[in-house]
Parts: sequence; structure tokens; C-alpha cells
Amino acid sequence: MSSTTESTEIEIEIPSVDKREYKHITLGNKDNGSCCKLDVLLISDIATDKASAAIDINIGQLCDPILSPGIAHFLEHMLFIGTKKYPIENDYDSFLQKNGGSSNAFTDLEHTNYYFDIQHNCLEGAFDRFAQCFIAPLFTESALEREVQAVDSEHAKNLMTDQWRLFQLSKTKLVNGNGSGNSGENGHPFGGFGSGNAESLPTAPVVSGNGTHIREQLLDFFQVNYRKSLSLYKLVILGRESLDELEDMVQKYFGELVEIFEEKQEKLESSQVIVTKEMLRNELYPSPKHWYVPQRLHIIPISQIHSLELQFPIREIISLYQTKPTRYLSHLLGHEGKGSLLSYLKNQKQYVTELYADDGSKSCHDFSIFTIHMELTLHGLTNVNEIITIVFGYIHLLQSEGPKEWIHNESQIISETQFQFLSQRNPMDYTCSLAGRMQNYPSNHYLSGPYKTFDTNNDWSSTTSTLIEECLNALNPDNMLILLSSPTFDNDNGDEDNDKKEPSVCTEVEPWYGTKYSTIELLETSMNTWKSIQHTTYPELQLPEVNDMIATDLTLLHESNENDQPQCIHQDSNMTIWYKPDNVFDMPKVNIMIRFTSGQGSFSPHQSIAAQIFTELVEEQCNEFSYEATMAGLHCDISPSSGSGIELQISGYNHKAHVLVEKLIDTIMDLLNNKEDNNDHITELFDRVKYKIEQSIQSFLVGQPYQHSIYGGDLILASQGTTTIDDKLIALNSITLQDVITFGNIFMKFCQLDSLVHGNVSAQHTYDIINMVWKKTRQQDGQQKQPEEASAVVEVVTPIIRTPLEKRVIQLNNSDSSSSSSSPSPSYLYRFAEFNEANTNSCVAIILQMGILEMKSNAMLAFINHLIREPAFNQLRTEEQLGYIVHTSVKTSGDHIKGLLVLIQSDSFNPNHVEERIELFLMNYRQKLVDMSESDFQTHVDAMVASFLEKNKNLGEESSRYWHVILNKTYEFSRYKNLAEHVKMLKKLDMLRFYDKYVAMNAPCRRKLCVHVVAKQHEDEDEDGGGTAVAAETALAAADKEKKMGGEVEEMKEPEVKTDAAAVIRIDNPIDFRHSMPLYPMPIKANVDVVDVGINK
Repeated sequence: MSSTTESTEIEIEIPSVDKREYKHITLGNKDNGSCCKLDVLLISDIATDKASAAIDINIGQLCDPILSPGIAHFLEHMLFIGTKKYPIENDYDSFLQKNGGSSNAFTDLEHTNYYFDIQHNCLEGAFDRFAQCFIAPLFTESALEREVQAVDSEHAKNLMTDQWRLFQLSKTKLVNGNGSGNSGENGHPFGGFGSGNAESLPTAPVVSGNGTHIREQLLDFFQVNYRKSLSLYKLVILGRESLDELEDMVQKYFGELVEIFEEKQEKLESSQVIVTKEMLRNELYPSPKHWYVPQRLHIIPISQIHSLELQFPIREIISLYQTKPTRYLSHLLGHEGKGSLLSYLKNQKQYVTELYADDGSKSCHDFSIFTIHMELTLHGLTNVNEIITIVFGYIHLLQSEGPKEWIHNESQIISETQFQFLSQRNPMDYTCSLAGRMQNYPSNHYLSGPYKTFDTNNDWSSTTSTLIEECLNALNPDNMLILLSSPTFDNDNGDEDNDKKEPSVCTEVEPWYGTKYSTIELLETSMNTWKSIQHTTYPELQLPEVNDMIATDLTLLHESNENDQPQCIHQDSNMTIWYKPDNVFDMPKVNIMIRFTSGQGSFSPHQSIAAQIFTELVEEQCNEFSYEATMAGLHCDISPSSGSGIELQISGYNHKAHVLVEKLIDTIMDLLNNKEDNNDHITELFDRVKYKIEQSIQSFLVGQPYQHSIYGGDLILASQGTTTIDDKLIALNSITLQDVITFGNIFMKFCQLDSLVHGNVSAQHTYDIINMVWKKTRQQDGQQKQPEEASAVVEVVTPIIRTPLEKRVIQLNNSDSSSSSSSPSPSYLYRFAEFNEANTNSCVAIILQMGILEMKSNAMLAFINHLIREPAFNQLRTEEQLGYIVHTSVKTSGDHIKGLLVLIQSDSFNPNHVEERIELFLMNYRQKLVDMSESDFQTHVDAMVASFLEKNKNLGEESSRYWHVILNKTYEFSRYKNLAEHVKMLKKLDMLRFYDKYVAMNAPCRRKLCVHVVAKQHEDEDEDGGGTAVAAETALAAADKEKKMGGEVEEMKEPEVKTDAAAVIRIDNPIDFRHSMPLYPMPIKANVDVVDVGINK
């Protein structure tokens, strides 16, 4: 190889807790200039379980040709489907999956990022295949149409998502001044259609426009852009190997890519001007000639949420990473504490429910879009101009006060601490992120660049302050795009009570997503008001106070724990306390998890809604002080937990964690002991929370069909706790504030407490925190209404039950439990219309319920899911293009009932056809398992074992594992280790017997629930729902044919195939069905041993 490597002398700044080794090198001959050099970041982590690599290429959607919108995204899909060295289309994915790995990619405005992970000992084979995708991709013609269909299915998935719709419309209007979605001659690529679909990427032999086939356009795009300059590539590799070994690996497998660019450079004339990266970026991404502002758009959304978004085009901010002036602005404009813009608009004006300021999500190398986004109440919707006036009033406050050095310094301290104690992420996320950062930061700041500010106090007045003022001055009415989104703009909404039947006020249509909108004239009076408003008009608006929640004591305690797992240090009839000191990550952090449980917690619609409203009320009441804590790296959350409980979680720096816990509990008790003089505020808050929950429910109804299929499956299988959407809405409309307060009082009075404290904390402090929580929750005011005075909720919470109800699960029948044991197992079909009629996607979810499994069977279930994941994706998505979303996983119902889930969301095929193809895949996979070589089988075993033994990446991940087994009361803290031991012993015959028992069409223990979510375009196809029976008949016929072919080892033959198709039991009413079915028994409860650690009680 002619290429060489060169190391930089600059030391990379890393967090104080990071034990990995880093090195930046460039690959290529220094005599050929930067266009032939590959920047590489090497990361040696001797403790990692997974290795990973990522490449970020500075080519994105903005490089799309005018006549081929979406081709950059299409190239991302095609690049990994076969290479000259590895021509089999799924070789890369198959190798990764077999060795416990995975991969992904994304295309952004100016970047395309490819990344993978794999077992640490298999890095070289994966890295070789990864490199070949950039060296010699095949772009096979046979895959073209399939991958265009995949891009089209991805677009179809996003069609009903407001985020995608508004993003396309806003960027088009900003740079093109119209909603055409075509950059055109006078437009800018920022306004183009970057996702692509079948219309923008036609696969016909000759297309209109430039008259070339899509493959020729793809090859041309690859040569023009991906072969433009190696300086556009940034590579990260992470593994257990030493830095020298990683460097050799990069040289070995990416040297050929460097040679391609060196050969290209040699063909150029020596007199040609050396092209710098900045020159390349200016060539690839020219600046917009004009911003079409100010504008105001009224938009009809898919969801029922009313929102107001103000977008301001500003200068590029990537080069300002050392001072981060827009972080200062987003911190203040998005602040949620006392005196903030949100606090005033939400608590005093009742105009908004949410507000955030975003300074970076639409940041490019030559411009950025600063965004202020608000979700509105109905009251706010009728006062939009005043809301905008108040926003500019706050902006005027910032201008009048000028940039404050103390606010900047406070943010600097927080970001410095955050970086020094940065929690590790999984390797694939980490390499993906770092590859992108390498495009924007010098090598010494690859890690610290996004977090820290690097100026000193001496630079404040001359540098940072000036830049803040420059960016702040760009937030003005003349530089503003107003996006007002509301379903009320669609008068033709099918409302039977609407006698007027006025046409929609939104008469324009964005072509790619079909978003209806109208461009509204901006009145001169409004513009003058926004320009002249003084902050003194709103004296309630203030700068934030000094944050007293910032941790200053970061001392590590180094508490010992011989068992290396949580210990129960206290248990009585009221509370259980689990404790685990951090002896792995050496972080000054703690996770405090508390769950209150009671027989009053859920299971009826009213109780479920009451619990949700109660926790939302607490969060709202906590918001001003919890936001300060969040800014200081200390987070809290309160929410209804699955089952009959309410859960609190506090995580972050341990120094002041107990302070936040106490404030949170005080807020809960103040709400329960609601005083008369606070009633007006609480009533307004209650109305706002109800409105937010209703919007959340409505948003779910227009969400993705795959979410609806999972909801449908849970509705069938859970005997309690899963409430229908209609029942939730009825309960929400009828519930009162007093119902919620009464529910809360009874719940807390008769609750029990489970807790886990994990991190940099002593056993004594753990006990003191949880004991404080328990004592404070006993201090209920005796003056609240008695239960008999409340309304609907009271009827369902009496009589008082203290012990939480167990989460029971419906047991589906199988052939062993049917009247004739010789008949195939019945299948259950729950078929319902997709909630959003405009969504063209249907979904099929098949759940093969297996019940309560012992450890070995749990291991086999996890292993069968591992085995089928990549083949299912390759067959059902890549080959058959059934839909963009193809998913398999282990399904857990309740806490203990296991099953196998296979799910496909499709806009191209009806659910009956999709179900049939899933069943055929499952049936045919048995033969693949029979044919699998012993070496391949052992490779899969090793990958699964490595997955179970994978170490926790951070404190939060470790806490979550412990908390899960505490809540399900198995206390199996070594569960993953035990599963790994069982997987080690598995043989192919074991898996075939497991398959024949639970998965095969005629398996004796097969319990199948199929959920069909049917889009309107598919509702007339096989309306009788016979797809389940057809799938059974077709799969059985395939199995019968396989049986007749013979040639199998006796032990590996299938059980005798029954020719009669299984009965299909249609489920029309989930609640009635649940009442008619038996329940699984609860497992035997595990005993808990209390450990005496010498705490003072």
C-alpha cells in the first residue's frame, strides 16, 4: 500500500472518568494534500464488550440534484447491498447478526452517517466488510426497485407525522418562498425533498427530466460526491485492540480507499489549485440567496395539538462552538423557572402548555435556524398575536439587560462538570456521534466540543458578549417565519354538528406530504407592536435567579459491597429499601427509585386517569424548581407505573439529590392537603392538565399503526390495567379535581413503598432518604373530603385494598386444551380499523404466547428471536418489501408471561397477505435451522452469550436492570448471567424441539394471537378476516411438501403435519373476551433476606 498514517501531536481532551485511550491519525500521503487524507479517531477500550466503527461523510440531502430529490438517501440504502469482495446482498448484515452485531445509517442535510457494532472479537471481519462498501459497492440492478420501495415505505411511514410535514413545509417556504418542495433554478437545496419516494426516484428504464435511468443517476451521484474528496470522510473505530493494532487495521482495510483518491489526484493537472475543505463545503452547500421572511403560515396538522413555532434564520454557529452564544439564548428563552417566558405564558396567562427553544437541530455550515416552539391551549390559540408580543417582550428584556457574565459562567460550570463526569454510551451510538463531531471540531475537541465553553473571563466582554448580541439581534420580527398549526383551521372535518360546513381556510398544499396551509398577510399594526414592545409592559418577566441546585461536593465515597448486587437493608409492612453502592463507574451520581403501590392504583379507567392526572399535577407544581435541578444535572420524574403504582425517579449528582426528593414529596403532600386559598390556581392547573392528556390521547390515535397493534395486543392479553381509548376519554371528561385529590389521599394513605438507591451514597443516607419520604407521606391533612363525598372515583376505590392487585395475563388456548387434542391449535384474531383514516399503513402483529417459562426455556426463546431477526428482516423487508418496519422481539405480558412477537407495518399489502408471509417465513425457517452448520450454530450461541454477559455502560443502565427485577419481585439480579449459562449448553436439537413445541404451525403448545390494524385502503380486501386461516392452510401445505421431500436426520423431523387448518377465533370485544378466558397463575413469590449493614434507625 502506498498510503501512510500520520499522528497528530495535539492531545485529545477526555472526561476525567474516561479510561479509554484515544488517538487521532490521518491516513494517506501528506504530499497529496487534504483531498487524499482520511481523518481517523482510534479508541482502545480494553473493557468493551462490543466493538464498533462509524463513518460520517459530509454529503447529504442538500447535494441532491434538482431532478432527483432523495437520491442521497437512496444511496444510503443501496451502499451496503453487496460489494465486489462480498457480492451476496445481505452478507454484511448477516455477518453482523450472526456475531451479535447490528448496523444502521441516516442521511441528514449535510451528512450521511453509517455505523455498526459487533462482538469485540469479531471486529476485523466486520470492519473489512464495512470498508468494502465505500471501496467497491455494486449498486446491483436487482436491488434498485426493492430499495426504492423501501425508501417509499419509509416516506409513507412519515407521511402522517407532523414533525416531518412541518419541517418540509417550513424549509421550503424559507428559501423558495413557495410550497413547491422543488429547489428549482432560483431556489435553494434546503427547500428540496430530501427523503425521496417512488415518485422522485422512478425506476422506469428512462425517466423524464434528465432522461437517464435511476441507476445511472445513482452511479453519477456516487462518483461526483462520494469520490469528490477523502477529506469529506471521518472514520471512528472502537475496539479492545491496542491503538497500534487499530491503526494497522485501518491501514489494512481503508488503505485501498485512500489509493482510489490518490489515483484520482494523480490524473489531475499539477497546476490545479489545492482545494481546501472550506472551499469544498462552499461548492457543495452554497448559501441561500434570500430568506423569505417575514411570513405567517396557518397549517392543518394531523394531530389535535395546537402549536406556534417561530423560526429565525441566523448566521452559522458551528464555528462558534468555543463560546456557544446560542446556547446562552436557548437557555434563557427556554427557561422554565420563576420569571421565565414559559412560566408567564403558562401559569399566569394560561396560553401555553409547553415551550422550548432550539438552537441546533437545523444548523448547517453556512446558516442556522433558531426556533421557539410552543404548544397552545385553546385560549392561547385565540391570542397568538399577544403570545408573539410577549416573546418579543422577553427578547427586549435580554437586549436591555445585555449578556450577563454570571449566567454564562454558571452554564460554563455546569457543562464542565457534565463533561468531566460524562456517562458512557453504547459503542455504536458513541462512534456514530463522534464521527459526526469530527466534521465540526478540531481533533483536541472531538469529545469536549459539544459540551464545554472554552473562553476565559478575560474574553467575556470582547468575544462572547458580542456574539450573543449578534445572534440575539437576529431574533426580530422582520426575520421571522410564523408557523401556527391547529386542527381548527380545517372546517371540513366531518363534524355532524357543523351546520355551516365552511370550506377549509387552508387552501394551499405542500406537494410531498400533502400538508394543507395558507399564507396569511402580516398586518402592519402587528409588526409595529412586535418591533416596539418594551419588556416593562410585562414586569413579571425576569432573568432567572442563581441556581442553588448546582452540585459542589463531588467527593467519591467508595462504599464496599461484597455481593456486587443490591441488598435489602430494610423491610417491614410499610416499606422495602434496596441499596447498592457504585463500585463500577466512580461517578458522584445516584439513582433513587421509589414506587408506591396500592390496591387503589389502577385497573379501572377512572383510577387510571386519576393517577395520570395526579402525577401530571405534581410535575406541573414541581416544574419551576425541578427545571433548575435539571439544568444542574439532577433530574426527577413522577408517573403512573405499570400495575397499581406511582413511581418517582431521581437521578444525577448525589450532592443535592436528597434536597430534590424532599421538595418533590412536599409538593405531593401540599397538593393532597390542598388549601382553599390555592383553589383557583389548582383548578386552572387541573383544566390544563386534562387538556394536555386529551391531546396526548388524540396524538396517540394519529400515531403509527405499529403502536396501535401493540396496544391492541396488550388490550387482549392483560386482564387488568389496560384501558380502552374510549373508556379513557369518558373517564377524562367526567372526572373532577376533587375526584383526583380524593384518589391521591386514599392511595397514599393505604400504600406500600418499594425503593432502590444506587450510586455514590452510604447505606445510612439511603435509609434516611427513604424513611424521610415515608414519614412525610404519613402527614396527610385530616380536613380533606371524606371518601363518601367524592364522585366517580370513590365508587371504584372502595372498599379499601392496601395490597396491590397482581398483574394477571389471559391464557390463550392451545391444542392441548381444546376439545380434540388431534386438532391444530386455534388462532385468535383481533382486527380493527386504523384510528387515523388518512394513514395508508396497515400493521400485523403476531404474538406466539408461551406462558411462564423456566430459565432454560427463557434462554431458548431469546435465542430463537436472535436467530430469526436478520433472516426475517432480509426476507420480509429486503426481499419481499412487505413494509418499512419489520420487527421481532421477545414479548413480555404482565411481569412473567413470555412470547415471541413478529410485527410488520405495511402500506403496500393488506394484513391478510402480510400475515400469510410471516407464517410462511416462520414455517420455512425450520429447514434453515436444520441446514445450519454446527460452526454457524456455535457462532450464534457465542453471540447470544456475549449479549447476555454484556456489561452495563453506565449507572443508569445498571440501576434499570436492578429495578426491573425488584418490581417484578423475582429479585433475580443474576438473571442475565444465568441465561448465558443456559445458552452455552444449547444444541441444535434443543432449538428444533423448542420450535416444534411453540412455533411450528401444528405445535402442541402454540398459542397465537394476531392483531390486524387495517388502513382504509385495505379494509375492503378480505373483509371476512380469513387471512389467519389462509395463512395456516398455506403454511401447512408448505410443511407437508417439506415432509414428503424427507432426507432429514430422524431427531430433526417435524411432528406429523395435520392437514386441517387451525380454527380462527375472531375477537370483537376485547373486554368480553378477557372475561371469558382463563388466567395464568402467579409465580411463587421469592423470599427476601434483609442484610444488617449497621444503619441507625
